Amino acid sequence: MIFPYFGKINFYVCIMSATKRQLLLLELLENAEYISVKAIEMSYKMEGLKYSKSQFYRDIDFLKTIGYCIENDNSGNFNLNILLSDNYDFLSHYYKHLAMSNLCESATKLNKDFLKFIVFEKNSTLHNFTLFNTVFKAICNKNNIEFKHTSYYFPDKIETYKLSPFLLKEYKNRWYVVGETSKGFRTFGLDRINNLTVLDETISSKFEKTIAMFDHTVGLNFSDYEPTIIKLSFHKSQEPYLKSLPIHFSQKIFPVVGDRFELTLFLSYNFELKQELLKYGHFVKVISPQWIKDDFKLELENALKLYD
Repeated sequence: MIFPYFGKINFYVCIMSATKRQLLLLELLENAEYISVKAIEMSYKMEGLKYSKSQFYRDIDFLKTIGYCIENDNSGNFNLNILLSDNYDFLSHYYKHLAMSNLCESATKLNKDFLKFIVFEKNSTLHNFTLFNTVFKAICNKNNIEFKHTSYYFPDKIETYKLSPFLLKEYKNRWYVVGETSKGFRTFGLDRINNLTVLDETISSKFEKTIAMFDHTVGLNFSDYEPTIIKLSFHKSQEPYLKSLPIHFSQKIFPVVGDRFELTLFLSYNFELKQELLKYGHFVKVISPQWIKDDFKLELENALKLYD
């Protein structure tokens, strides 16, 4: 994650020293099967970072401590084993946000005119930050929570829920708590929760089951449909976008033939997946299964009727 130069200001220099070293070290380890200490030292110097052997090993030890599995062979070369790294996805997101946090903090110390060069999504703010903290603690302490919730579908109706919370999940720049009510598993947007109370009731965590339910789900809504192989045909212009930002980790892309290529997903069909695919318009065609193909045709026919 190397930041570019803008005029005389190297924004990479703005990130505090320890974080800069660790970010660069992780990038080097991720991009090479094995990398030598000498190559790492040279990369540090190219980025204007000071290198010392003791400091390097302290950074390695720190990254190991927080969950990265960093191995070295008999020749002193280092490798990052992603499969054996604890909570690799979380750590990657943590360092991404940490880098941005330091970058933005440093930017505020520069001329205020420079701040206009950093543009965030309008809806990317974390609403109810204190609530996020409270729910997170309740999950860690295995406590039930109770709250009032307003639905987008019925904005005038406020309902009270008792939830056994198991997971906090981000989706499209919003945070949700996932847990179990008396009527089954549900997800609730933190931005629509009020009057939250942590109850003095200990629960059994169903974290693993909750995670497993999301393995074959796009978005937040659990589906009654069993996971199935969904075969799609895309125009070749969409290939680089789908490679850089997959629809789901089960995605497999096949070679381009003519002006199209096929892609498969192993998922439960739900509303969010349908929305995700519809945004590709005429660039995508559902090949199978037939019932999903029929559902898409009906959706497109209904959309077309709006223009009659």
